[in-house]
Amino acid sequence: MMKELGLSGVPLLVYARIYGFNSANLEFFESKTHLADFLSTTDRSIYRAFKELLDKGLIKDEGPYRHPAGIETKRYSVVWSSVPARARGPDPDETSPPDKLSPPEILSGQRQVWGDETSGRHLTNCQPIRKADNEDFR
Repeated sequence: MMKELGLSGVPLLVYARIYGFNSANLEFFESKTHLADFLSTTDRSIYRAFKELLDKGLIKDEGPYRHPAGIETKRYSVVWSSVPARARGPDPDETSPPDKLSPPEILSGQRQVWGDETSGRHLTNCQPIRKADNEDFR
C-alpha cells in the first residue's frame, strides 16, 4: 500500500482499515471520531486523510448509514480498480464495472504481497480493540 498507492501516515492507516473491512466483505461505516480515537490521532487528521483518499480516487463515499440507535454516519468503500492487480487476487468477473470489483479472496496460509511486503491474513468478523482496553496486554 505504501509504495503502490503512495500512502503513508494517517491516510495509510485509514485506507488499511477500510480495506480490511471491505476485504472481509463488510461495510465500513465507522464514525470519524471513533476512528480517530481508535488510531490515537485527531479528528482533523482523520478528515484530512479521508479527503486525500477521496481526491486520489482510492475510496468512495457510498452514502449514509443509519445505525439502529439512530446515529447516522457515512459508508466508505475501497475503489477496487485502484488496487494494484497483483494485490487483487484472481481476475474479477469481466462483466463487473471497474469500481465494483470483488475484494480479493484471502485463504488461510495464502500470501498476498504488496510492494511493502505486507501479507494478507484471513480476516475474522470482529472489531479489534485498543491496547489500553485490552486487559491481557501487558
